[in-house]
Amino acid sequence: MRLPISDWKKFRKSFSTREGKSVAVFGLFSFAEIKWAKKLQSSLGYSMEMIENSDCSHPMILGKVSYALINLRYYP
Repeated sequence: MRLPISDWKKFRKSFSTREGKSVAVFGLFSFAEIKWAKKLQSSLGYSMEMIENSDCSHPMILGKVSYALINLRYYP
């Protein structure tokens, strides 16, 4: 969906008048590759990021994001 030109100009102007502020970020990740056999491998991983942004009340700003990954691969 495309914004009309007038809406786009309003959107852009609202961001050009704001002042930026740095925030504290902490993150970690850990991944491992495991070779079970010559043709069978897997990957395991976890990643997490925390953003200290206490003065922002916008609902799209997340304070903590994490995900895990498990995959199994077979090479015929």
